[in-house]
Amino acid sequence: MPPKLSLLLKDLRASEPLHLKVGLRMMKAADGAVFPVDMLAWAALNRSANLVPAFASLIEARNLIAAAPLLRLQIDNCLRFHSVYIVGKPHDFAGAVLKGEQVRKMKDSKGKFMTDRHLVECVAKDFPWITRVYEKTSGYVHLSDAHIASVFSETPREKLDKGICEIAIGPGDKFTQPALYEEAVEAFIAATKALFHYLVGWVETKESKSNG
Repeated sequence: MPPKLSLLLKDLRASEPLHLKVGLRMMKAADGAVFPVDMLAWAALNRSANLVPAFASLIEARNLIAAAPLLRLQIDNCLRFHSVYIVGKPHDFAGAVLKGEQVRKMKDSKGKFMTDRHLVECVAKDFPWITRVYEKTSGYVHLSDAHIASVFSETPREKLDKGICEIAIGPGDKFTQPALYEEAVEAFIAATKALFHYLVGWVETKESKSNG
């Protein structure tokens, strides 16, 4: 494994214990009171705590095809939890999600439906990179050109002219360049930090109310 990729994975795995740390801090805030937003936050934390090691393991196994959709799921964590910041009544919103209502069918405080596209635009105000990563990883969720490209090697022109090309079907990516792996891990680290930004923001809000 390239040294840079190894260091990036080490940085990503360093976030694993932070999930429990933030979760415990949230539980202690407001004298232990539990609000609907807490439950949504715990769900995001638990989902992230499972995504991080799974993504890292797939990268180590050189399986970007399976890892990339997990990056998309981590971005979804950011989008969905950020919704509590743009609705009029966060706890009512969280309660509706807990009851199974679809976020895209609910409106924010400005009356706009919270589709993925709208949520990406909102989060992009804090993290501009999310638009590009969202679009790129969505291509890995649905069967697309990204999957087609992963099958073929960079065949020299002289071989292509003769109708010769190399393909691979099976576990792991045989032809994906290391730079793409590094980019994916950097994006996952950024998505995880963005999620913690919003989660800690809620914890601080909850703590300020208990101290106020």
